[in-house]
Amino acid sequence: MAHVDFPKPFKSQPYVTVTPVTSVPGTNVLGVGASNNTKSGFDAYVTRTNTTETTLVWIAIGT
Repeated sequence: MAHVDFPKPFKSQPYVTVTPVTSVPGTNVLGVGASNNTKSGFDAYVTRTNTTETTLVWIAIGT
């Protein structure tokens, strides 16, 4: 898990979407997501069946 701080806090809690980028897609990535979402940031996580490095890209939409 990694914490992400937004460059500029939102006025209200934004919607956050997280997507994995990996050289070994398919059944090896069980899930990705965001938790502890606030106006200033969130925690990103990935669950895998192996130890392949996985980059997470995200977008936050709000006001």
